[in-house]
Amino acid sequence: MDCNALAEVCDSQEFSHALVTRHEWGQLAELCKILEPFAEATNLTQGDESVTVMLLDINSHLWKWEDDARFCKPLVSALHTSLERRFRGIFVNCEIDENQGSGSHQEPFAEKLYLVAAVLDPQYMLHWVDADVVVAWETDRVRKNLKHTLTGMLNQ
Repeated sequence: MDCNALAEVCDSQEFSHALVTRHEWGQLAELCKILEPFAEATNLTQGDESVTVMLLDINSHLWKWEDDARFCKPLVSALHTSLERRFRGIFVNCEIDENQGSGSHQEPFAEKLYLVAAVLDPQYMLHWVDADVVVAWETDRVRKNLKHTLTGMLNQ
């Protein structure tokens, strides 16, 4: 949601009696920025053309906002915790999970198929590794492991 569109709604006849303080406008603007990638991901995954969910981008976005949020820290933390819990298998397979090694094949989305879909999607390929792998000096190893996993699956 665009802050200008929100302002137009608030200025309409229905909300003309509402007084919005600068602090509340700041909260609303921050909330719009935090939720923007969720809206984009929802729009992209509703169609037939998108293969991959934008989980990796959203995860990076929430990492950034955990430090930068002024008004919505509890929301950002709750969204991040929920995202990591729900898609833990993907984050473990992509070596993005900070608690590496504590995952299992029982984790949601633990199948390697999701990882392969992200790598084969021309929008992502291996570009996300540089931005999303937790330990920066591990990116080359993670790239090598992903390529090995992909070729192993294709050879089966």
